[in-house]
Amino acid sequence: MLRGNENRRMGRTFVLAIGILIVYLASAAGQAQESAPAGAEAAAVENGKKAYDSAGCGRCHGRSGQGGGEGPSLAPDPMPLPDFIKYVRNPAGEMPPYKAAALKDSDLADIHAFLKTITK
Repeated sequence: MLRGNENRRMGRTFVLAIGILIVYLASAAGQAQESAPAGAEAAAVENGKKAYDSAGCGRCHGRSGQGGGEGPSLAPDPMPLPDFIKYVRNPAGEMPPYKAAALKDSDLADIHAFLKTITK
C-alpha cells in the first residue's frame, strides 16, 4: 500500500511540476510579446500610410502602392529599406527626388513598413 501512495505522490508532483512549467512558459511568452515592438510596428505602419498619402506617392504608385499609370508597383514586396531610401533620395526616370527636408529617413522607414503590410 505504501508503494501506491508513493506512486500517487510522485504522479501529483510530476503534474504540479508540468503545471508550473506551463505557467512559466506562458508568462515568458507573454513578456516576450509585450517587449516586442508590435505597438511600435502598428504605429509605424499608420504613420507610413499618412506619410505616403501626404507626400503624394499614391498619385503615381496607386493608393496602396500597387502601381499606377506613371509609377511601378511598390507593394506587396518593397525593395530592402536601405535601397528604398537611397532610391527615393536619388531616383532614376521621372520620379522627383525627395530630400530629407521633405521626407525624413524615419518617414521613409514608416512608408516602407506600410508597404510591407499590403497584400495583393
